[in-house]
Amino acid sequence: MNHTTTKKALLIDDDISCLKIMARTLENVGFKPYSFSSWEADTLQQIIEISPDIIILDEFLQNTRGSLLCPIIKSADQLKTTPVILVSGLEGLEEIAKKCMADAYINKPVTTKEIEALFNSLEK
Repeated sequence: MNHTTTKKALLIDDDISCLKIMARTLENVGFKPYSFSSWEADTLQQIIEISPDIIILDEFLQNTRGSLLCPIIKSADQLKTTPVILVSGLEGLEEIAKKCMADAYINKPVTTKEIEALFNSLEK
């Protein structure tokens, strides 16, 4: 990847204030953020079209859970190797993340330092 290419991060969280904070944080660490506040019938296709470098997925979404969506995202050939980070304030998040094939997890509240460290560790 050349230096003029901006990495793309996809955020899925139904808390709009969380989305805004995460988007700002991602911009600060060099990512172009894309946000979804819900999961719709065409969301997976939209994610494939965006072709993100990383996906940050909240566990608690309106009408569904991130841990149910993670295997769906990972099942798409174009997204198989895209790191998915599960985010929640829920206890036992590590176990939930393992079971749903998430590449990593972050407990809420999320700090900028945590995001930077995690992104650096996931970069290939």
